Amino acid sequence: MANLSIDDNWDLYREAIRHAYLTQEKPLKDIRAFLNDAGFTVTVAQLEYKLKQWKFRRNLNKQAATYIDYQVKKRKRNGKESDCVLSGVRLPPSKIQRAINRHSFVSTVDSLKMQQDISFTPSHHVDTNTLAVTSLLPSTIHPTLRDIRGPSQLAAAIGIQMPESYGGENLAIAEALIQGNGNTAKLAALRMLLFQISNNLVDVEYNKDRATTIFEAFRGMATSNHEWPLMLSAMRDPTSESIINKVFAAAVIHNQSDIAISMLKAGASPNQRILLTWYYQAVTAAEAAAVTVNSVPEPEPKPKPKDPPVSDPAAEPSTPARPPRQRSA
Repeated sequence: MANLSIDDNWDLYREAIRHAYLTQEKPLKDIRAFLNDAGFTVTVAQLEYKLKQWKFRRNLNKQAATYIDYQVKKRKRNGKESDCVLSGVRLPPSKIQRAINRHSFVSTVDSLKMQQDISFTPSHHVDTNTLAVTSLLPSTIHPTLRDIRGPSQLAAAIGIQMPESYGGENLAIAEALIQGNGNTAKLAALRMLLFQISNNLVDVEYNKDRATTIFEAFRGMATSNHEWPLMLSAMRDPTSESIINKVFAAAVIHNQSDIAISMLKAGASPNQRILLTWYYQAVTAAEAAAVTVNSVPEPEPKPKPKDPPVSDPAAEPSTPARPPRQRSA
C-alpha cells in the first residue's frame, strides 16, 4: 500500500475523531492519547487546529446562540418546529436555551456568519437516489426513506428499529442519512446494521449475501484497514465486543482474511469457537484456517500413459519361416 500523507491520515481518522469529540464529548488529551495508541502521533494543538478546520464544535458561542434564538422564534411564528443541528449533532432544547440565556444581543452581521455552521431542518422529501447506503439499512426502513418528511420523523422510524444509546443519537443518524456526505451516511447506516448484528436480528455468519454486504461496507469506508480497528475499539462495551466477534467469525467462515485481521486489531478473540457447518464442528480461528487449507481437494493424478496395444497374431499375415542354414561339410 502507498505511504499516506499527514492529510490522508487526518481524513482516515476524521469520523473516529468526530464521534469521540462531538458524541462522546471526550477531552482532547484523551483523543490525542487514543490516536497515539493507534499509531497516529499528534499534539493537542494540532488536534485543536483540525477541529477548527473541520468546524467540529460542541459549544454554542454568543453569535450562534443569538442566531438560533432568532431562527427558532421566526419559524415558530410560522407554525414550524425546528431541529437544530451543530456539526452534525442535534442540540437538545435545554442546551440551546442555556446558551441563549447566557448571551446577550449581537449584531445582525455577526449572527449571519453562523448560517454556514448551523442548520435548521425543514420538512422535505428524502431523495433516496442520493443515498448509496440502502443495502445497509433494515428492509423495513426502505419505504420510510421514500415517504418520510424531515429528520425528526425518520428518527422516530429508526427508534422503532434501534433504541438510542445516548440522547439524540437517532436524530443525528437521520440527519446524516438525509444531509450527510456519502461516507457519513454510510457510517450512519452501518451503525444500524451493527446494532442488528449485535442483537441477532441479522445473520452475517451463515447468510453469505448479507455478509458480503457488510464486508464491502467495511472495505469501502476507508482507504486503509486502520480506520476500522480505531473506530470499533473506541466503543468498549459488551455490545461492541459482540459485534466485533461476530463479524470476525463471519470473516473466518467466509474466508475474508483482511476483515478478520481488522477485527483482531479491534479486539476480537482469536480463541472463540466458530461453528463450521460443513465441517460439523466448532473450531478456533487458527483451526478453521487449517481446516480450510486441508479441505481443498487435491488435484486428480494425471492418468498413466497406456501401454501400446498388443497386436493379434491371427489378424496379421504370417511371415514364412526361413529354412535352417545348412552346415558346410
